[in-house]
Amino acid sequence: MRITIPRWAQAVLIPVAIFLGIYFVKIASHAMFVFLMSTVVALLLNAIVLGMKRLKVPRWLAVPFVYLAFAAVIVVLFIFLGPPLVRQFQRLFEAIPGWLDDINRLLGDLQNWLATHNIKVNLHLNTTDIVNWLQSHGSRSVGTLFSVGLSVAGMIINIFLTVVVSFYMLIDGKRIFRFLCRLAPGTPEVKEAYVRGLQSAFSRFVRGQALLAATVGLACGLAVWVLSWDMVGVWPEGGQYALLFGFWAGVTEVIPYVGPYIGAVPPVIAAMISCCSCARSVPGGSE
Repeated sequence: MRITIPRWAQAVLIPVAIFLGIYFVKIASHAMFVFLMSTVVALLLNAIVLGMKRLKVPRWLAVPFVYLAFAAVIVVLFIFLGPPLVRQFQRLFEAIPGWLDDINRLLGDLQNWLATHNIKVNLHLNTTDIVNWLQSHGSRSVGTLFSVGLSVAGMIINIFLTVVVSFYMLIDGKRIFRFLCRLAPGTPEVKEAYVRGLQSAFSRFVRGQALLAATVGLACGLAVWVLSWDMVGVWPEGGQYALLFGFWAGVTEVIPYVGPYIGAVPPVIAAMISCCSCARSVPGGSE
């Protein structure tokens, strides 16, 4: 039996179906994000659980032990890296208005130089609105603190949900493995080999990306710190933002193709503005 849908019905039903699909995807996006992050965490920690299982440690004991160690690492990172990152971000936020003024002064010098060559152009930037916004939405404003508090609370809830879901994924790892084997085509041996290979490849990919991000972040942070040394003197103010820019470079490194460029843009811009300001402050530096 063949069912034919009139064109007028298709013209109505297809947009409605697309709209409903987008609507439900938007509603379920948070749940999908938590599920995907839980899957990634479970795959990463499953390798450690399997290693402990080879040492004759039962799975019911290995999973809580691995999660306690994982939680301890996260807490230590938050304790040691959280406060310095916040302080460096506040310092960077408060330095932006001064940098904008320095840019305007540099553009003023360029405008005067062009005027001496009969080229009249207005290069002045209206930074008043930007400075007012930064001052009103700065790190000390109540609204910003409230929004940051909500973001931190939401992040903590997401981390908690991720830990709980991934914990149950590891506990019921055998059931999930058997379910995936039933979905895969081929003989039972081929199914098991395919699912194990898929899990191993994905786990190695995630571990490789995490190691790459950590390496790039550490290298960028060290580079910015070295540039602030007196013997180097390339970017004297860079040392006070080394951890922040290193962390930013590590996070953006996981973005395919454009991630390294996104991670490099803020420190490069900050270094150029800061170096130009220092050069202008030196006697004869603007001549």
